[in-house]
Amino acid sequence: MAFSDVPASNQFHREITWVTDIGIATGWPNGTFRPYQSVKRDAMAAFLYRLARANYEAPAVSPFTPSSAVGGHSGGSERALL
Repeated sequence: MAFSDVPASNQFHREITWVTDIGIATGWPNGTFRPYQSVKRDAMAAFLYRLARANYEAPAVSPFTPSSAVGGHSGGSERALL
């Protein structure tokens, strides 16, 4: 797939083409890839899911306890990660 913001001269053109050709990344609806934009955790999870060709169905209720309900074991340092 060709993206308007990834010219053939981009040092990662080949890799970006590969990752989109096999369906790991999809780009943006406006035809851009935004190669210099940071990747967030939700997007990385989607990339890994597609890479693994996972057949996963999310549970109706999350099995994880929210960090706010754990009792402050981290001393609030988790806020620095957000």
